[in-house]
Amino acid sequence: MESEEIIRRVKCLMNETDPGEPDTVLLADEPLGVEQAIAECIADAANIVFAAAPVHLVPLTDGTPLRITEKNGAGIIQLPGDFVRLASLRLSTWKRTLFSPAPPGSPPHREQGNPYLKAGTSKPVAVLTGSSGGARLECYPFTTGTTVQELFYSAKAAGAEDIPENSLLTPAVCYMCAALAYGIFGNAEAAGLMKAAATELIPQQ
Repeated sequence: MESEEIIRRVKCLMNETDPGEPDTVLLADEPLGVEQAIAECIADAANIVFAAAPVHLVPLTDGTPLRITEKNGAGIIQLPGDFVRLASLRLSTWKRTLFSPAPPGSPPHREQGNPYLKAGTSKPVAVLTGSSGGARLECYPFTTGTTVQELFYSAKAAGAEDIPENSLLTPAVCYMCAALAYGIFGNAEAAGLMKAAATELIPQQ
């Protein structure tokens, strides 16, 4: 979406909509304009809402071109710096798509060291871990020549351009943006109300 449209919608929520008024402020002695405050909150608001929403409603990035390498018997996919959440993963040798990675140290992760319990192509496992270079996926099973057949993930939003037109999450993003903007101006009560409204508007499925 255009940032101007997000700002317009948020100003409506904040009752700053009189077209005859210049850019105003919520507090008489506050030098920061409402539109500037809203613009500064758009990316944070989108990321808060996207993190709480079902992943299938969130804008997804195609990570299929990412390379996969081998380390200690696992396929390693180094994830980009904007990675937030995995939506789907399938390697060329797997017989099914994986939608949720296992956390490090979890039973599925520990089982990869057991030849009787480790993952197979019909029931693969991916573990989301961190490294000095950022997040990565450890993929099991992995054999030489395996490639990434499918990888989609939600990426960190940088601004209004990362919010799709007519998204089901747009109303929640606008309310969350209003909450953050009210927070800038020290209006905790209004911020709380807007945040509650945003939370209510996030679909659960």
